Amino acid sequence: MRLLTFVGVGLIVIGTLAAAVAVAGPTPRTHIARTGAGIPIRTRASGRGDGLSNMPPGNLPAANNFYPAGIEYDSGKGEVFVADAAWDNVSVISDATNAIVANVRVGANPFGLAYDSGKGEVFVSNQVSNNVSVISDATNIVVVASIPAGSSPQWEAYDSGKGEVFLANALSNNVTVMSDTTNSVVANITVASYPAGMAYDGAKGEVFVADAFSNVVSVISDTTNTVVATIGVGSGPFGAAYDGGKGEVFVANQASNTVSVMSDATNTVVATIDVGSYPTGVAYDSAKGEVFVSNEMSNNVSVISDATNSVVATVDVGAYPFGLAYDSAKGEVFVANANSNNVSVISDATNTVVATIAIGPVPPTYPVSFTETGLPIGTSWSVTFDGTAQSSTTNTIAFSKGNGTYSYAIGGIQGYATSPYTGTIVVNGGSVTRPVPWTQVTYSVTFQETGLPASTRWSVVLQGMSQFSMTTTDAFVEPNGTYSFTIGAGPGYAASPRSGMITVNGYSVTQLVAFSAAGNAPSISSFSASASSITLGSSVTLTVSATGTGTLSYAYSGLPAGCASVNASTLTCTPSATGAFTIRVTVTDIASRSTSASVVVTVSAQANPGGGNTIFGLPAAEGYEILAAIAIAILVGGVVVFRWRRKHKRQPPAPRSPQQ
Repeated sequence: MRLLTFVGVGLIVIGTLAAAVAVAGPTPRTHIARTGAGIPIRTRASGRGDGLSNMPPGNLPAANNFYPAGIEYDSGKGEVFVADAAWDNVSVISDATNAIVANVRVGANPFGLAYDSGKGEVFVSNQVSNNVSVISDATNIVVVASIPAGSSPQWEAYDSGKGEVFLANALSNNVTVMSDTTNSVVANITVASYPAGMAYDGAKGEVFVADAFSNVVSVISDTTNTVVATIGVGSGPFGAAYDGGKGEVFVANQASNTVSVMSDATNTVVATIDVGSYPTGVAYDSAKGEVFVSNEMSNNVSVISDATNSVVATVDVGAYPFGLAYDSAKGEVFVANANSNNVSVISDATNTVVATIAIGPVPPTYPVSFTETGLPIGTSWSVTFDGTAQSSTTNTIAFSKGNGTYSYAIGGIQGYATSPYTGTIVVNGGSVTRPVPWTQVTYSVTFQETGLPASTRWSVVLQGMSQFSMTTTDAFVEPNGTYSFTIGAGPGYAASPRSGMITVNGYSVTQLVAFSAAGNAPSISSFSASASSITLGSSVTLTVSATGTGTLSYAYSGLPAGCASVNASTLTCTPSATGAFTIRVTVTDIASRSTSASVVVTVSAQANPGGGNTIFGLPAAEGYEILAAIAIAILVGGVVVFRWRRKHKRQPPAPRSPQQ
């Protein structure tokens, strides 16, 4: 449907151009008569030149299902970006290998491109979507999906002085100005009819716009975003390029088969140069001081010297060459051939084609997933697939590929293994999932003894796991890690080392254990308590005197509540329970030989539970208070009795009655 739209537009273009030529009258050149439809195509961007054209009758490149048109050189990456209009795609070519290294999906029918050196981005105008896609050249991913544009946006130029991109909207008769900082439209400038090729003049801060239907070039100031001059040129001006060495702008006039040369100092035409048939794209070669012009109907490129303003060479290329881009690093010019579906690479040293790069349909892609199992959550792992490496801490790593056979390699992870690590994957019209099962790698941990008689039983406790042996080795299997161990010696033998730590780190390890005959078994010369009988709440100290081979260990049992065993020859504690306790101590030497002794400690209840002296069964303080109260009471009572008796002594006897 979109191709029919282009055909209709092409009819308008052809009709209008034919009318323009007829009105202008005869020209000094004879042009080939045209009938039928043509398609407007991409023009020059960023001063290196691309073309806009009407395709000749009966040869619509869209009918071939390809359509390389706009083309742009990225000096930061050494790559060339090509707009594939029929596939809504931009092909990225490495100038080192002359091979396509990426394909980037964009909007509908991409044509114009502009390289933004300040941002490392490529702006792509989409003719049917009426918008602009922005591609990062670091990732070859569209970072801005859609900047709105006018009707039929096609031609672009990057303004390095302002950090802006100028976009010609062919059917809106205006130029849109976009900021590369905000990726938004900052101005719309009305120009003449059907703006086409564009060229940025860095010295003047101006943008030159070829207006195809008006046969003029509009000059825009990037300071005011207004048209400051209009320059009459040949018929059907399309492609444009700025010559920084001469301060001139070259414009290809399709209907005149000429190139107009304009001075940016006077904004006037200073020369007109005859070239091939239907000149379209223009690119300036700063190293050679030459201008390359694609001639659509001649299937060649004219090379113009800017010193003499004359054609110094003609180079045959593919069918219907449109856009051109100058590669300053390689001294080459890339030419997009719309009807050959390829790109010609011209050396500016020899003016010959040194390479041809096919531009074809972009094949569909399918998901290719690698899914791991067995790794701890959060473990980082990686896959390199067809030369592209990815890592993840999730269980899936995904790629996208077209049909084909691709190699892969799984990155190693210490302590884990998978199989196979390398292989190939075939993509054939559908998605592919490759499982990556991991297993934990274990290593041998061997304890090797010397010094024991044959068939002597000995043991190793490794990180809590006990294992006996009657040979010279005792082996475990463990993953990476650090583990504690203790050696159990045979009777009458001492181990060296007796305990320690062992580390497994990606390989098997062996720990040597040397046994030696121990001396006399341990003996206890005394085991005593500081007091054989104590009251509850009092402390007691247990003391052991022992001798033996190596460092002795001590263990106490039968202790009363409130006391706990210690590995020491003395133990002091305060019992919290009463009773008679038979306390046993066991002394062990490095040969695991033991001896024991015991002592009895009696813990009695307190005579005075509160502690200290008691009176009347009460604490002393309370008893004294009671005694004091009794004494006071007795004293008071005595005083009362004494006074009463004294009083009665002093009173005279009562007189007797006469009857007595």
